[in-house]
Amino acid sequence: MSQAAAAETVTAADKLKAAAQRRKQRLGEVVSVNGSHALVMLDEDRPDLDRVHRPQLGAILSIDTGACIVLGLVSAMSVPAPSLDSAGKDLRIIELELIGEFTKPTQKTPARFRRGVSTYPTLHDEVQLAAREELAALFAANGSASIRIGVVKQDVAIPATVSVNELFSRHCAILGTTGAGKSCAITLMLSAVLQRYRNGHVVILDPHNEYSHCFGQDAVVFDTSSLTLPFWMLTFEELVEILYPGRVNCAEEIEILADIIPQAKRMNIGAAASGAKLMADRRDAATITVDTPIPYRISELLTLIDKTLGSLENARATCPYKRLRARLH
Repeated sequence: MSQAAAAETVTAADKLKAAAQRRKQRLGEVVSVNGSHALVMLDEDRPDLDRVHRPQLGAILSIDTGACIVLGLVSAMSVPAPSLDSAGKDLRIIELELIGEFTKPTQKTPARFRRGVSTYPTLHDEVQLAAREELAALFAANGSASIRIGVVKQDVAIPATVSVNELFSRHCAILGTTGAGKSCAITLMLSAVLQRYRNGHVVILDPHNEYSHCFGQDAVVFDTSSLTLPFWMLTFEELVEILYPGRVNCAEEIEILADIIPQAKRMNIGAAASGAKLMADRRDAATITVDTPIPYRISELLTLIDKTLGSLENARATCPYKRLRARLH
């Protein structure tokens, strides 16, 4: 047998083997495509597939369109036309959410995954469970700044990773019903981040006290008994409530306080700035209000009150200033 004939025989055998392998992995075929979704009609029951390799909610399936390999996420499963005969065949439908595609490799460029679909599946395209290589490429770590948070359910040999830069450089949300594990997922990710980046700092606002015991010695927990805030972070209404609980006979003092607090904040800006920065800060000073979060000192309020008292000649007019001064002391 010539080398050419042998090569043709090997090629034909490889093709038959590949075709048999595809038939073994085949789950069904596409029967509907609508935008980013597709419907798949499953083949008759496959007793040779164990439960792990049968399509389930959340599984990733692949569709070879010729130009690329489209990946879809199983979002729903149904039997719209159940058989009345127990021996009959049910019509089983899977709904797929098309999440992206793998480009076909060439001599110059390897296969790579990209979100979105450029070449949509057509009717009767074969649908298979995504191969291990496809899942590994789909869930591969994106650069060195990635953390492992678990394994892929569809194939536990593949690690599930999260890109730290992409996670924290934009807004994200972890959503789910009560008891679905949202808090556990957040704790898992933050623990993985802190384990790898020991100098990292994370601030958690925890109104329901869910995370105070999750990070052990790595966490510093502040609550109402240990958290101390500077007075200048209080809103004007909160400060007034502290100085004048109930607000009885204090309208004049509150009006004076509302006038001198912005002045004290402007004084603080002027003391810290110089040159061009001072000119810019002065332009912004007109927008400062009683609630603008700028530090100031009680001593600055007292200085402003004393300055006003020195310019008042009417003894009656000085009374609210003196009362406010005594209250601030």
